[in-house]
Amino acid sequence: MTETVLIPPTGSLDSITVFWQNFGIGKGQITLVCWGSAWTAYFGGMGDDTIQQFFTQAGSYYLAGKLMSAQWQTHTKTHEKYIVRLCDAVKAHMKQALEAV
Repeated sequence: MTETVLIPPTGSLDSITVFWQNFGIGKGQITLVCWGSAWTAYFGGMGDDTIQQFFTQAGSYYLAGKLMSAQWQTHTKTHEKYIVRLCDAVKAHMKQALEAV
């Protein structure tokens, strides 16, 4: 099942579209789309967590590394910092959403 979340622009980031896909217990995929670019990563060993739970709890640099793992992308420190900022924005949005419930 795919869930889509739109995060409004924050700070110097444009809006972010997040596609969450849970494939079963401990298996999921996330796709981030921002400013015409997309990054995706599959996680197959998340214990009993959903992709949303896992993403919210994992370190942003770890997540950025997974999202940047596509071989065709150039790996630069600037690109990594940008992806970390995206991860932080998604995590902050998720935390606010959970607190609002």
